[in-house]
Amino acid sequence: MDTQEFPQGPPKFPFSRPDAAEPPVEYGHLRANEPISKVELWDGSHPWLVVKHKDICSVLTDERLSKERQRAGFPELGAGGKEAAKNKPTFVDMDPPQHMQQRYHNQFNERNVSD
Repeated sequence: MDTQEFPQGPPKFPFSRPDAAEPPVEYGHLRANEPISKVELWDGSHPWLVVKHKDICSVLTDERLSKERQRAGFPELGAGGKEAAKNKPTFVDMDPPQHMQQRYHNQFNERNVSD
């Protein structure tokens, strides 16, 4: 990040909104200056924040990255998320192939949804 914009290190995340209909101003700064950057969460951890669409698509399709909340270092936005990660994961917290197995096990597929 630009040290003049964030002199104390990574900005605290999540950002606050100027009002409900407007995105936080920090996103515009980051998109223009540092679209892949570190932020600081409630627990002092420093995960990466990705703010440009093309970069987000790359992250979401990179098999080296995981959605499994039980993995060490998984960034949670609050203490409730850390506590919830101790529960049995739902399919949205699973990586392939377990995600797809659970999804199809629940019959959430095109044929059943379109009927």
